[in-house]
Amino acid sequence: MPPKKRTIAEIDPNVPRTNRAAKKTHLEKGNASGETATTGKGKKATPSDANIDWDKALEQVNEDLASARKELSEARKHHENTIRARDNALAKIRNDYMESWKRRGQAEQKVRDQYRALDELLETLEENVKQVEKKKAAIQNKRRKQAAVAAAPDPEDAARQLEYITFPQPHWSLDPETSESKLKAIQKEAKKYDGKPAHDFPGYPFIISKAADKLLDKYNLETAKRDQDLFGMYIYNDFTGYGLQEVIENQLAAINSLMAKKPEPPAVTLWVQLSAFAHWLNTQELGPWMMMDDGERWNDTVAMIGIGILATLNALERANLLKRDSLIKDIGLVLSLLGSFVATCCDHVGEAPYISNSREVCWPYKIVAYAKAHDIEISGVHGIEKTFVEEYDDEDEANRWKRKECVDRWGWGTKWKHMLANYGNNGPYIIQGQRRLGGTFYDITQHSSAERKKHHFEGKDPLDPKNPLIRFEE
Repeated sequence: MPPKKRTIAEIDPNVPRTNRAAKKTHLEKGNASGETATTGKGKKATPSDANIDWDKALEQVNEDLASARKELSEARKHHENTIRARDNALAKIRNDYMESWKRRGQAEQKVRDQYRALDELLETLEENVKQVEKKKAAIQNKRRKQAAVAAAPDPEDAARQLEYITFPQPHWSLDPETSESKLKAIQKEAKKYDGKPAHDFPGYPFIISKAADKLLDKYNLETAKRDQDLFGMYIYNDFTGYGLQEVIENQLAAINSLMAKKPEPPAVTLWVQLSAFAHWLNTQELGPWMMMDDGERWNDTVAMIGIGILATLNALERANLLKRDSLIKDIGLVLSLLGSFVATCCDHVGEAPYISNSREVCWPYKIVAYAKAHDIEISGVHGIEKTFVEEYDDEDEANRWKRKECVDRWGWGTKWKHMLANYGNNGPYIIQGQRRLGGTFYDITQHSSAERKKHHFEGKDPLDPKNPLIRFEE
């Protein structure tokens, strides 16, 4: 059904009812004459306004409104779709998040289970290690007992070698500022303690075994035979120093022969040899030896002496003789003599010499550690507590160099081979094609009479049987 036509009043309610007809007539006249009509209020009306088809305009408005409504509907649908997509995306994110948390929880549980399994494995391994260590300790104790039995000295032989005598208070035990009156008192008592049985003076610290004292006399004599000043001779500047080196090498060679014995080196005999060496080092003037021109050989020799000390202490420990109430009564005294020598040498070069492994530089610390571990007091030499014991009392330093417990724990054999290889192949030391250390090359008594005359200040042979300038009592 066509739309009902509306009146002007219905379209424009502002037009008064009384003037509506006049207005319509007026508009029509104005349009017919081509003039511009004027409204009652003085406004001009254009020809297009007069020709407006209000029905069509309204229809257009309705169509525009419908189109707008359609666009609005589509926009609403698009908006709803957008919101729905957003909600779906959020839901997916939430689901993914929850799923990731679930997976994370599962992963964490898996890790916890793995940690629990590892803890159980570690507990099992620790228990196994404890069992192994227990078995290892039992084996080591068994071996120590076997070693102690094997290294245990023959009672009669030990009693013979460890028969102690006293000797007068030595100069190295005295304060350099000791008064003259005290020195005279000590000299008066010298005969009282000269070579007397040590058991007659219980508690007297200055003792030496007869066997060590005999060796000391031997090496003192060997030293005198190599002293060019004593013979009134000049062979060359470092001759006496190298003579001292030869005597030291002879003593180290004696230690080496004992270390080579099987199944264990004889601990008591080894100690007697080291004891004599310690007393010799503190009764000789070692200046020419310390100043000889072969510094590398000197360093290696000092290091070898240090290894000899450790090797001997190891032998005593294995024989159960390294203790306060040992059959060996002079351990603390001998270690103080050796400690004084070691401190002097270390001061001379700035640190303890070593042969092959830089960790061996800690060997002086190990001497103190051995003594502390077995409750042995290092005493006898004046000031030894400060110059040696306190200086090298450091457990961490001592533990820098660790070696497995065995007969040759500190590698004496290997280092002796090093000495032979580096210093046993020099001219006079090759004997029948074999390398050796020590010997008698610097023994002036072994030189020919012509050689002695050649180097004597007065051109004489100091050992001329008819008119000897010097005599040696063997």
